[in-house]
Amino acid sequence: MYDKDIIKRIEKRITITPSGCWEVSGWNDGKGYRNISIGGKTCKVHKVMFEWFYHRTLKTGLFVDHICCNRSCCNPLHLQAVTH
Repeated sequence: MYDKDIIKRIEKRITITPSGCWEVSGWNDGKGYRNISIGGKTCKVHKVMFEWFYHRTLKTGLFVDHICCNRSCCNPLHLQAVTH
């Protein structure tokens, strides 16, 4: 699981929009998803925030979906675990 320092790094890059999205600035993967480096590994910010907020790791076969359709959003209330 992720530690508080990683969450603080993400929080520094968040801008809250009028729609309630937590948009993250910084490097994206070319598809609009924001990334963060953790221990030399590239991770999706929305996945990190989902797992931190809900205190669980995604099960195999599940992905984090943006209910708001905003790929740069990491608001846990806008995210849900779904199958592909």
